[in-house]
Amino acid sequence: MQRIRTLLRGDGDIGKAQRMVLFTFGVRVFGAAFAYFLQVFLARWMGSHKYGIYVVVWTLVIVLGVIAPLGFNSSVQRLIPEYLVRGRHRLLRRLLSASRIIAVGSATVLMLVALSVIWLASDHIPAYYIVTAYLAALCLPMFTLTDVQEDIVRAGEWGDLAMLPTYIWRPLLIVIGVLVASFAGFSHTATTTCLAAICATALAALYQKFSMDRRLKRVVVPGSKDWAAGDWLRLSLPIFLVESFFTLFTSADVLMVSYFAPPDQVAVYYAAAKTLALVHFVYYAVKTASAHRYSRLHYSGDHEGLASFVHRSVRWTFWPPLICAAVLLFSAAISCVCSARTLSAGMTFWRF
Repeated sequence: MQRIRTLLRGDGDIGKAQRMVLFTFGVRVFGAAFAYFLQVFLARWMGSHKYGIYVVVWTLVIVLGVIAPLGFNSSVQRLIPEYLVRGRHRLLRRLLSASRIIAVGSATVLMLVALSVIWLASDHIPAYYIVTAYLAALCLPMFTLTDVQEDIVRAGEWGDLAMLPTYIWRPLLIVIGVLVASFAGFSHTATTTCLAAICATALAALYQKFSMDRRLKRVVVPGSKDWAAGDWLRLSLPIFLVESFFTLFTSADVLMVSYFAPPDQVAVYYAAAKTLALVHFVYYAVKTASAHRYSRLHYSGDHEGLASFVHRSVRWTFWPPLICAAVLLFSAAISCVCSARTLSAGMTFWRF
């Protein structure tokens, strides 16, 4: 009961972090369930072949969307708490605008490069990917803007504004866009879905931007601004390399499968791979709630509190994924056993 009271009413870093972890994890779980509904809906709406085209190009958007911010999407979580603790408000004001400008500018350049590559390599790309790939590339700047803004509002302890636009509003708007297109007589294709995704991403990004700017006015007073571009880049570029490789590690498999297999088989592989990714949500939730607190505890000189917080973060990261993996394993085993038709239950379970 004491732990529950601390969780619900604690004012320290641990209590706030636990609440943010639970909120983030809850949104991600609900978002995952909704994303599953969205993927099933899109697969049924388009068919496996066209759905496979969509997941390949959207995976490409995710990979490029992580590369485009040049690491600013994560470095702001370290810099914003530091500037707040040390009272460097002029640097903070510039960082809040410059991080978004640099990220969107980089994403725009990357978008132009992607469009050029698609055009130059069109003879070597299957024809059914080309139009959808063009549209997906146009989505990159707004996708990147949402990614950077998500980390800025995390540092401000605004979990609702960090999570809801990306994991709730955008999928919901995609569903609405697809339904509107269907009633308007548009064909059930990956191109139509990409158009809906572009509109949904833009609306979610703009809603997040205006809401964030309104909240920032209460925290950051207007005034002069200072540049520290060299320090920002020295911090951001190593993060950019790490996160780029991590994203390639977790997403490049879909792109590689698309090279060797037709879209309908890619769709099946994507559905199976995303089921395994459910365990990753716990790590993501802990990272979301912890990164900026590491920075604040370090720069405030509370090394004992930092050590305790790191220890708790490790526990939060290890045990829940272990339980989730066991639940997924058990559920898959039961599914295999229950779906057997010609094999005995024991043989089905052993083969699994």
